[in-house]
Amino acid sequence: MNQRLKPIKRNVVEDIVAFNAGRDPERLTRKYRLLASNPFAFLRGTCHL
Repeated sequence: MNQRLKPIKRNVVEDIVAFNAGRDPERLTRKYRLLASNPFAFLRGTCHL
């Protein structure tokens, strides 16, 4: 139990864009607008992270 966790350096924006690759751009625009609207919408829309 003395193991230390190493932080993972990642770019969250790149992860979100990669996850949504190939989706309809019009729907993605709407999704990103909703993600920016409040923290709870962001958490629901990025559960894959």
